Formats: sequence, structure tokens, C-alpha cells
Amino acid sequence: MAKYIKLSVKNLDPNWTILQKGKHAYDLMFLELVLSQKEILKQLSKNELKLLLNNSVQKYNDKKDLLNIYGEISLNTIGLLISSTILQIDSSGELFSLKEIQDMYARMNINSPGINDYIPKIDKVVNDVNRLIK
Repeated sequence: MAKYIKLSVKNLDPNWTILQKGKHAYDLMFLELVLSQKEILKQLSKNELKLLLNNSVQKYNDKKDLLNIYGEISLNTIGLLISSTILQIDSSGELFSLKEIQDMYARMNINSPGINDYIPKIDKVVNDVNRLIK
């Protein structure tokens, strides 16, 4: 988790080649997929989960502005991380019902025809997440 939090979405070296930018984007997506695993999330404390969630939401917002570097698929991997983290934080259903979490996850499905349809779905989830971060 510490490595993921240290990786910046916005602070790319202006001298990086397109290959280096692609590797950076891949590294972020890879870590998002690994961190999304239930077995990994179960090892984190509630405070670590909230830190991860807060950081993921920020990275989502940053990636959305840099789709030419990160691509649409990177919003899917971070969406998975956000929804998996919500599920782990709120496994008892104190803040969200299982139905609300399932609805959030469903809104992150990238089956929509284009990014303009997809972003509002995750934006809605990001707004819902603010209840967990506070």
C-alpha cells in the first residue's frame, strides 16, 4: 500500500518517453488490481483502509484529467479498488447496505459505449464515498 500511495498520477517527469509514461500507468493499474484483492484488504486496519480509499479517490480524479496517458481502462482498475475498499471498510453494513455497495460496483462497469458515459458513474460513487472518508 505504501508504494501505491507514493506513486503520483500528476507528477510525471516531463522528460519521460511515452514508454516510461506507459510503464508508470501500468504500475499504477497493477497495484490497484493487487490491492483490490480481499486477502490484501483484510490485512489493513480501518485507518489504513480509509487512507487507501482517500488516496484512490484522489488518484481517480487525477487520472480522469490525464486519460491521454492513463487510458480509460485505468478508471476501471481504480474503480475496482475503490469499491473493494468500500466493501472491506463497511463489511458490517453500518454506512452502506449491501445493495448500495452492489449498486456502486455496478455503476463502475465499463460496458458503457464511451468514457463520457463511464465517468459520471464513477463520479457518483466518488461522491458516495465521501460518507466513508469523513
